[in-house]
Amino acid sequence: MDQRSRQSPAGFSLVEVVIAIAIIAVLLSILVPSLNSARTSSQREVCVHNQTQLGTAWAAYLDDNNRQFPVLLNQPSWRWGGASFNAVDDKARLDFNRPLSAYASAPSSDRSAVSVFECPADRGIESGLSESGTGDRTAFRSFGTSYRANSFLMEGHVDDSGARRNITRDALLAAPASMVLIGDAGWYEQRLQTGRTAHWHGDDGLCNVLFLDGSVRSRHFGPDAEPSAVVFECALLDTQPAEDSVLTDDEAVHAPQ
Repeated sequence: MDQRSRQSPAGFSLVEVVIAIAIIAVLLSILVPSLNSARTSSQREVCVHNQTQLGTAWAAYLDDNNRQFPVLLNQPSWRWGGASFNAVDDKARLDFNRPLSAYASAPSSDRSAVSVFECPADRGIESGLSESGTGDRTAFRSFGTSYRANSFLMEGHVDDSGARRNITRDALLAAPASMVLIGDAGWYEQRLQTGRTAHWHGDDGLCNVLFLDGSVRSRHFGPDAEPSAVVFECALLDTQPAEDSVLTDDEAVHAPQ
């Protein structure tokens, strides 16, 4: 019998195995960042679409309410719209005790109306202090929405009689393209330098923000941000209707035309 026919097939040599592992490692080093970048980009696009939908909801709300922002006495930065969670199955449902929830609509056939309040990149608000931030929960699970509002618009204004009244959209002297309405939770943490972080769209702190003109733009809000390009508070024209309702609490919200 031929001696060669009795020999076992040759296996991989150690050098070949090392080369194969090195090639796989190089491919992974190229592919993993690309996949992460694609996922970040996709989540950012969904977030922008969510806020665009919410801008439409704000426009409808203001049209139905004499262009007045709502009065919120409790957590106006968070309770402007969003979800509550069922005590039995813990599922998110629109919270109709929040003024904007009734105006939310499903962004697509495969997504519910409540989903527009949840940023897919929401990783919560992080802090080195155990009593601060959202811990292991996302902002959506903590507050019913991923998007923090600029509560200035819902604090109202004090008239000559000392009464606190709703702010109307037409009374704002700031350019609508500069006035912040809502945005990823990180805008607030950056602006006030709270020591907390909400870096959802990459590690550089970029935030998606809905402005009063209905546009959604990605911005930083740290100490180096352009001060004239973003407005959180502004003077008001003395044109508030006499029948304004009495108003409230903390930081602002928006509606496009």
